[in-house]
Amino acid sequence: MKKILFVLGVAVIAAVACEKSIEPGSDIQYNPDGSYTMTIRANASDMTKTAYAGDVTFSWSAGDEISVLFHDGDGNNVFKTFTTASGGTTATFTGTVEGGLTIGAYDDALAANDGVKWALYPADSGHTFTKGAANPISFNVPSETDFSSRSSYEIAPIPMWAQGDGSNNFSFKHLSKCYKFTFTNMDVSKVKMTITHTADGYYLSGTSKINGSGSDLYLECYSGSGTTTVSQTVNVNPSTKTATFYIPCRKWCKLQPNITLFNMDAGANYGNTLLSASAKARFTDDVGTGVIVPVPSTDVKGVGVPFISKFGIDWDSPLGSTAGTSPMTEMKVASDASYLYMLLKMDATGIQTDPSYNKANLIVFYVGDSSSASAAWFWNNDTYTSNISLGWNLRYGSWVSPNSNAIVLDGQSLRVGDDVYTEMKLDRSANTILSTGGSVKLGVLLYYESIGDSWGSVYSPAPAKNSSMLSVTLPAYVAP
Repeated sequence: MKKILFVLGVAVIAAVACEKSIEPGSDIQYNPDGSYTMTIRANASDMTKTAYAGDVTFSWSAGDEISVLFHDGDGNNVFKTFTTASGGTTATFTGTVEGGLTIGAYDDALAANDGVKWALYPADSGHTFTKGAANPISFNVPSETDFSSRSSYEIAPIPMWAQGDGSNNFSFKHLSKCYKFTFTNMDVSKVKMTITHTADGYYLSGTSKINGSGSDLYLECYSGSGTTTVSQTVNVNPSTKTATFYIPCRKWCKLQPNITLFNMDAGANYGNTLLSASAKARFTDDVGTGVIVPVPSTDVKGVGVPFISKFGIDWDSPLGSTAGTSPMTEMKVASDASYLYMLLKMDATGIQTDPSYNKANLIVFYVGDSSSASAAWFWNNDTYTSNISLGWNLRYGSWVSPNSNAIVLDGQSLRVGDDVYTEMKLDRSANTILSTGGSVKLGVLLYYESIGDSWGSVYSPAPAKNSSMLSVTLPAYVAP
């Protein structure tokens, strides 16, 4: 749906017939299985200005979906999906509803909620209604959405809400602001953007309570559940060679993103990284709901590479490299006078990648030299001096979450096809052997997993099990 100028006015008329004989043109048709099909007509109305210059006409797009709340009379509330088959300022939305369901909420715990007719855009199975709650609606933003089957090149899934009146007229309003990301001069036809908010832990995906009162409702950034990461896949507009993403952001959250753009074209380059970038500070906007904040566009050429270093490291020519034992398939290291850099490649099918897990895939770093005495059985009793927990590869929805020892200064972790690449920048001054320089022995262990809070037992080393630790020569240390 191309939603450039908002607020949206929607007129919805739903005529519920009691008789089984339906006159032509009626809004309800009964089906042989006892369900009925309802048609909702939505009309675009007045517009409000956004951050865009000039006027842009609102229109629905074919395939747009809204969720409409129904109840069964026994206290059960459920959102049903309605879809439009054609775009324009006027569109019809059609949905199939089980027999016995009635439009509106059922709330025998709080009378003010009872019978209220809710509609939400975009539709999602994760939207919920909680009886007895002052703010009963929780809105769900999925962690990953693929828009590539849609005919429109600009899909704006900006959260909106509406409450119907006695005649089922709905006037939609916004629940959040939205950032618009544009990539230009592209040589591919389909791309995925994964974006992680790094500033304060506020979620970009998952559920958020709709808070506020009257017509001033919004998505609450302080409550709910979810992750700081969200992904969208879109088609590149072939006439303009442009890919456009609209990323909703809850009220009071100033976005500070890490962004990765992936090539999703089928073939040898599938999953290649086209762009990896990080904001050095929060965006300075301080806007409310219904505003689109354009982010300066970026040229992205070529078909991408499997991995782009966040720190400018040429990983084709590392200081040292070694194979690991699956799912830890490869370890590479590089160094300058102040920092040690490490790139780990893991088989995604062998590690936990679900961002809903509290923590998963702990990485432990082993460091030694000629004077080390502790024996590592997984490296044929090679000796080390320190084993340092670098943090969870995945923790609370964010990749590469450092431990409190702070040896990890920065990092990123990306999934490319069936591989996960984890890159980290380590503070050499945090370890005596690393800060001394000269000949050192290094290794990593994917020590164990945790699914939620249940421990697993993966022991995956690099270098591979029963080999020796990786030996490299570090330059003399110089404080940054």
